[in-house]
Amino acid sequence: PNRFETQAYSLLDSLEIDYIPQYVINGKFAVDAFVPSKNTIIQFDGDYWHGHNVPYGLLDARQKKRVDLDVSQDAYAKSIGFKVVRVWQSDFKDIDKVISTFKAI
Repeated sequence: PNRFETQAYSLLDSLEIDYIPQYVINGKFAVDAFVPSKNTIIQFDGDYWHGHNVPYGLLDARQKKRVDLDVSQDAYAKSIGFKVVRVWQSDFKDIDKVISTFKAI
């Protein structure tokens, strides 16, 4: 896990939320965390790599590919019954907001 993921896992642990890190969905792709009791996937998205707050037309090719993949993975996960929650790296500037997001899962 990268530094951001480590921070997010630590917060989930402190909130005593049971999750499986790097859970593989139907052999297709890994998600950052899966909360089995809520059938919920949590993705921790780095602002740069996932194109946060960048108009879609201004993304570089790598970011555009990542955004397209995120959309595709979310659609697939939802179609087979998972709830998907995405948390941006910049959301951690307001830790109370992230705590509320995690508690609402």
